[in-house]
Amino acid sequence: MVYSKVADLRATLKQSDVSWTVNPNLLDSGNLPQYSLGAVKEEFVLASKIPRLDFAKSLSDLPGNPFVYQRRVNQDILQPDKDIAAQVAVSPNLVNELTGKPPGTTLAVQLKDVTSGGN
Repeated sequence: MVYSKVADLRATLKQSDVSWTVNPNLLDSGNLPQYSLGAVKEEFVLASKIPRLDFAKSLSDLPGNPFVYQRRVNQDILQPDKDIAAQVAVSPNLVNELTGKPPGTTLAVQLKDVTSGGN
């Protein structure tokens, strides 16, 4: 809702369950400032006029970050893959922190909990 007068905003806040108020030094008849959005409205493209985004398709590429990979698995965007850790760029410090042991030649096994949900 857009408010033009201090009185309008003050009345709405009084009716709502918020803990903040309008500065008591402002007059009810005063205008509230209207800040520019920093864009040219005539050049806006309405969401109804653009094609829908296919987020599953956009996010289906294998990310280089194992945490992003795990998040996409949790959101059912990517399928868990026990061998995926070998394809994901992982720092030795991350492997050590997740597994409690330094990385070895079987990185996929060491990251099993991260890449397949511990299964």
